[in-house]
Formats: sequence, C-alpha cells, structure tokens
Amino acid sequence: MKQLITVHSHNCNQRSGFESSQQNRMNLAKLLNIPYIHIVTNPQDENFEDKFKKMGFTDATLVSLGRSLFSTDAIMENPYLYYYERDNKIIAKAFYDVDCEYNVIPMWMYEYFGDNSSDHWLCSEEIALVKILSNTPLLDSVVIRDESRFPMPVLKRFLRNKNVPYFEYIHYPVITEEWRKCLSKKTQYLVANEEVARLLKDLGYHAQFFPPMCVEDELKPRIMNNCKSYVWSGHFGPYKRFDKALTIMKQLQNTGITGITLDVYGGDKDSFKEACDMIGGCPSNVSYKGSVTKVPYEKYDGYLSTSFNEMFANSCVEAMSQGLFCMVSDYPYPYKTYSEATHNSVKTNSSISEYVENMLKFSVQRFDSKIQQDFLKKYSYSVWALKLKNLKSIWKGVKYGL
Repeated sequence: MKQLITVHSHNCNQRSGFESSQQNRMNLAKLLNIPYIHIVTNPQDENFEDKFKKMGFTDATLVSLGRSLFSTDAIMENPYLYYYERDNKIIAKAFYDVDCEYNVIPMWMYEYFGDNSSDHWLCSEEIALVKILSNTPLLDSVVIRDESRFPMPVLKRFLRNKNVPYFEYIHYPVITEEWRKCLSKKTQYLVANEEVARLLKDLGYHAQFFPPMCVEDELKPRIMNNCKSYVWSGHFGPYKRFDKALTIMKQLQNTGITGITLDVYGGDKDSFKEACDMIGGCPSNVSYKGSVTKVPYEKYDGYLSTSFNEMFANSCVEAMSQGLFCMVSDYPYPYKTYSEATHNSVKTNSSISEYVENMLKFSVQRFDSKIQQDFLKKYSYSVWALKLKNLKSIWKGVKYGL
C-alpha cells in the first residue's frame, strides 16, 4: 500500500464523531510514511481546512467534495442547504435528500446550474465521490469509508473494477441495533470491537477487528493513593447518559464528603446547561471545561462514563493509557471486557448507588495502573501500523479466496 484514503461525512461547523478514529489511521499512515487523504463528502465552507487542522488533521491531505466539483466553497443557507457562488452568482447548490426523493437512502445531492440547460446536472454524494476518485491516482491505494449503515454500491463497484481494496468501517454495535440487515457478505469490514467482529465472522461476513485508536508503545504507569478528580470526555447524546453522571455527582455532593469532582469536556455549553436543568441544576462538584482537541487526562485521577452503547470507547482507552482509574457502566462490550482483562482495574457499575459507593471507596484507596496499561499493549501503534500495511494483502486474500 502506498496511499490511504478515508471517506466520511463531517458536519460543517463542529466535530461529527469518529474524528479520533480517522486521526488514528492518519498517525499509523505517518508511521509507515504513507500519504493519507481525507475526503469530506458533505458541503464545507472556505475555512474547512483550518477547522480540520485544529481538530487534529495535521498530517492529512484534505479534500472537499464540493470544492473539487465546483472550484469554490459552500455558503450555508441552513444545515440542509448550501450554495456555491462565483463572481457573485450562484452556480450550484448542495441539499440533503432527507426524504429519499432521489436515492433509496438519505444522502447529499450536488446540483450544478450551468449557463444553459445543457450544462445543468444533478448527482448524489456517491456519484460525486466516484467522479472525484476517477480523477485521483489510485494505484496501490486502500480506501476506507467510515460508514457501514448506508450502502454505496456504485462506489464499491467502481473500486472493484479498478482493483482498489475497499473497506467499510463498523463503528456501531450492528448485532444488537439490527443494522446487520444493511451489511453485505460481499463487502469487507473493519470493526471497532473484537467481539462484534468475531460474531459477524461467525455469521459469514468478511469482518476483522481494527482498533479505532492506538496507544503509544511506552506508557507510564501511575500509582495514586486516592482517586478524587474525575474527567468526563464525550458528547451529551442519549446513549452517553450524561444526566446519570450528573445525578451520581449530585448524590456524592449530598453525602457531605468533599473533594470528589468531575470536569466535563465535550459537547457545548447550552447542551451542558440543558442536562443540568434536567436534574435541578449543576452540582457544585461539576465544572464544564468546553470542547477541546486534546483532553488533558494526565491532570486527573479518574475517568467517569455512564454510556450504554459503545464499541471501543476511545476516551476510556485514552484515559487508561494515561494511568487513570476508570469508573464505567456494566455495558457488555467493551467495558466488561476491559474489566475482566484488567482484573477489575476498570470498575464496572450497574446502578447510580453502585457508582456512588465505589467512587467513595476509591477516594481513600490506592490504585496502580500497571495492569491496565499492560493490557493496552495489544493496541500499540507499532502492532497496528504493520497490520494497516497488510490491509491490501488481506483484501486480496478474501477476494481471491486465498
């Protein structure tokens, strides 16, 4: 492999999720001295490159589908409609086909008006992507699309005819969410969870585990005499159950025992305030720190998660790599897996009262991170850089039944 290409939709104004996974691939490619191209398939404004670099895409060639099509950048009318101008004249637009008028699945549509009717054309995000890739050197490339729930058969057929290895990345627990009906046994998948990859393989899918993030080869263990300062890292979507985290902190506050705190990174201030209002106000032991490119895990003793729908739990792995004590839910994977593999160093909890009890217990108890950091060696950059390099060979082996 001489070039790695990632394809993904990104919100124009903020993080959309999976950026850390894509940056992980970028870092692995850098270790291998392989160029990394990041193709953004939804409309982006003129500052999109700066925004992506601030998000951490510092070693990527960034490609906007709209700019490649129209040689100019998008102007947002609303989140579902963008226009493209040249010489103060609207030359094109992009709109989200949410009602599936043009496709069987919702996706972006790109429309060029032209100077006369013969120049006018309309195409889907998928066809636009094929247009761009047809003008991109693809020899010895591997393409990974960060979406498995919405098939793109034209793209897959185009790359197969070009003999270009193509993988779709599974970020969701497709077994339990019934997204499996969208999967194909003719597509090769990279999966963010080892157990889900195994289950899919048993069902006849071409699925293999590939971690959405890696850790440094050398990690520094920490020994703490108590765990009092916790960090929350993530958005406030329903499955993260941030309201539950706030309730836990409120109950800790009500015990009268001081010193156990939670700093919150991610989401936005309005969403944070809305979540606090749901439980009658922000507990005094919780502080909102905003959305940052890099969470300073090293400043904290512990990591708190109440999520019930994860695959790899990137932020938990990041916290473990920095030696934090992780207080998490009892969701089957990955938390129970991490807990069992680290001899209960990662602490699972089934109820709010259990969280409160354990956080009080470990506020006066010694914690050594060595066991969990030894476990994380399996996700090190050196291990997975070689496996990324071999993706093309794996693809060929599946394609030709080797």
